[in-house]
Amino acid sequence: MFDCRRCLRHFKSLRAQQQHVRDSPNHHVCHQCDDAQDFTTAEKLDQHAINVHNTCSICKRRFETSSNLRSHSVVHLAVDVECPGCDRTFVTESAMVLHLETGTCAGGASQGSVTRAALDAACSAEYTGENANFECPDCEKGFHLASALLQHAESDSCDVSLQPFSPLSNCLSAIRVFS
Repeated sequence: MFDCRRCLRHFKSLRAQQQHVRDSPNHHVCHQCDDAQDFTTAEKLDQHAINVHNTCSICKRRFETSSNLRSHSVVHLAVDVECPGCDRTFVTESAMVLHLETGTCAGGASQGSVTRAALDAACSAEYTGENANFECPDCEKGFHLASALLQHAESDSCDVSLQPFSPLSNCLSAIRVFS
């Protein structure tokens, strides 16, 4: 006899039990795992897919690393960061600043104007460095572009913050005003 302890059912063959597990709404099986783990809820299976297999919970795309999954997740966010120089919107602050730095903004901003605005801000000493234009105020990693520093702040690689009144928030405000 082959038993299903979760459903309290008995099957005459392994094949019948496997079919039951596959077809039953009480079983949520990970088909990516070698041992075909069975979860009690769909939510637990989804969490397993995210944590173990780096799978996006929205589009189900799988990634090599958890860092790649986190980077990908921004594509599913609302597009609500407005460019101060044109009518384009972006998912992240760093994407908007990169748009300014690359000169693709109809407002005429450039890498030079963005860098000058950020470095001329009153609190710029908190996010500038000796060997690079910009430096993370938390981990002191150097960056040549403001957008790269902001992307670093938006990632999980450091505890630096873009919260209001933080040094990087003030940097961003300076870029918005002068771009």
